[in-house]
Amino acid sequence: MPRREPPLTVKEAALALNQSEKAIRYLCRAGAFPNAYKKGSGGVSAAYRIPVADLDRYEKTQARAHAA
Repeated sequence: MPRREPPLTVKEAALALNQSEKAIRYLCRAGAFPNAYKKGSGGVSAAYRIPVADLDRYEKTQARAHAA
């Protein structure tokens, strides 16, 4: 069985994508990371967690968009 990587925090995703944390939170709300979820109660101040697979998928779509 393949090893699952733990989901990333907003800060970790921002570093990985060279984006601001604000931009990552916006992308989460906009649905760019379909499997992202809020940790804890899910309230306004709850922290997002973003699966690595979602980050990889987003990077690939961005690379294709800039190549066109």
